[in-house]
Amino acid sequence: MAEDPVSESTQDPTSPPTQGAGRQEQPYEHTRQGSEICLSAIRHVNPPLFAWLSALLHTDSEEYLSRWVQAESLGEKGTMRVSLYTEGHRYSIRARPPSGDDGYLGCSVSARQPLAGEDYTRGNDLADGPFSEETWRSILADIVRYEAVPLGE
Repeated sequence: MAEDPVSESTQDPTSPPTQGAGRQEQPYEHTRQGSEICLSAIRHVNPPLFAWLSALLHTDSEEYLSRWVQAESLGEKGTMRVSLYTEGHRYSIRARPPSGDDGYLGCSVSARQPLAGEDYTRGNDLADGPFSEETWRSILADIVRYEAVPLGE
């Protein structure tokens, strides 16, 4: 009988660690570029980013946040991309926590649909800078500015 290549003790490193009989807590390792990760991985690897997202959505429930936030590991020195969606746009936030440098936090926006007559979606770079709460606030201000609509006349 052939042995199952995926044993019961094998755990995806991007899923939350399990504890129990015969299992040890697994470290989070983000080496696969473009792999989707769970929000508990952000809480573990990048606590400030998790705190900022939690404050933005007024919750620290990973289950609730997962309804609003899509996250993936980019495999570059702990860099993660967090995506937030509105009706018309996708905001892609890249975050690399400090590790011997200032880290990086930046955002870009892309339209979710092309304009009539175009076969591509438009986009722009928004605020970026060192991994800090100041940069985070600049990103949020840019998102609000991008989504705001003028008052009717």
